[in-house]
Amino acid sequence: MATSIITLRDPLGTLVFQETALSNTPVQVATSSQTYYHFELDNTANAAVTYYKFYNKASAATVGSEQPYVIYAVAASTKSYVFIPTGLTMDTGNSCIATSTQANATTQVAPSTAVGLTILG
Repeated sequence: MATSIITLRDPLGTLVFQETALSNTPVQVATSSQTYYHFELDNTANAAVTYYKFYNKASAATVGSEQPYVIYAVAASTKSYVFIPTGLTMDTGNSCIATSTQANATTQVAPSTAVGLTILG
């Protein structure tokens, strides 16, 4: 797993978050309020739908007992780009997972292959 956070000097965003091996273990993106403008969701390595679940929380989410703030479904063997011109603000922080489980079940099944995630905030 490789996670990186880069601070930018650009009016379009000041943060780039990249995770090259996102799975069903929560990854912390931010520990305080952050507005996101673009998500790149890379599910090209999987033959099934992957659900990217984002939690509005300053610490790692307790998967299954907390409701995701937003969920994006990405079709098999594809990459999706989500642009949010006015921004999506998560006011307490953000953690995320990738799973093949659509529902908010206690056990979130990992995708067959870890997926990629890039966020511009």
